[in-house]
Amino acid sequence: MCLDHIRPGRSKVSPSSNAGYGAFATKHLPKGTIVAPAPLVHIPNKDVLRMYPLILDGPNIGKKKTTAKKEERIQWQLLLNYCYGHSRSTMLLLPYSPVVNFINHSSKAPNVYIRWSATNSSSAHHKPSWLNMTIDEISTEEGTTGLVMEFVAIKDIKKGEEIMLNYGVEWEKAWKRHVEKDWEPTYGSDMYISAYEMNALQNTSFHILRTKDEGAYPFNIEIGCY
Repeated sequence: MCLDHIRPGRSKVSPSSNAGYGAFATKHLPKGTIVAPAPLVHIPNKDVLRMYPLILDGPNIGKKKTTAKKEERIQWQLLLNYCYGHSRSTMLLLPYSPVVNFINHSSKAPNVYIRWSATNSSSAHHKPSWLNMTIDEISTEEGTTGLVMEFVAIKDIKKGEEIMLNYGVEWEKAWKRHVEKDWEPTYGSDMYISAYEMNALQNTSFHILRTKDEGAYPFNIEIGCY
C-alpha cells in the first residue's frame, strides 16, 4: 500500500472558506484506488479534548493552571477538527497517516470516500473484530491501533487535483452555525508562518532582535542562538 499518493499544498477551495492547506494527488489515481490508508488512534472519551480557562495569579504569574470544573469549560482543542466520531458515542478516531488530515470537505464534488480497511496489507493493524466491541473493551486492548480506514477514489483523479471528501450533513450544519456566529480569524493569524514554510526558508539569513517589540517576525516565531 502506497503512502506517497498525496502531498500537502495550498488549498484551491474558495478563499472565503479559510481552508488553508489541502491534499493533492501526486500521480494519476484511477477510480477504486486506495488513495491513502489511515491507521487510527482511539480516544475513548472526547471530553479529554475540552479546554478550560487559564488562571494567572500571584506567585504563579507566568505559569498556566487549569481548572477541572466542568461548568467552566470554554472550548475544544484544535485536535478535535481532525477526529472522526458519532454524535451518540464518546469515542473519537484520529487518523495519523501522512497528509490525510489535509483532505478538505466538499459535498458537491468529492472524489474520495472512506471505508474500513479491506486490504491484506493492513491486516496486521486492522482488526474487524474491534468493530463489534464496546468502548470499554477497546480501551483495555494492548496497543493503540486496532482499526484502519482507507480513503478510496470514487472517480479517476488527475495528477495535481485536490483530494476532497464529503464530511457529511451534520458537519456542514455545524460549520454553518460556526460561521454565522460572526467568526473571525484569531488576531495576528494573517502573519502566521508555519514551521513547514519556515523550513523552506532555511537559506535565508535571520537577524537577531535587540528587543522583543521590533515586530520583524510573526508572533508565533522565536529566534534563539545555540
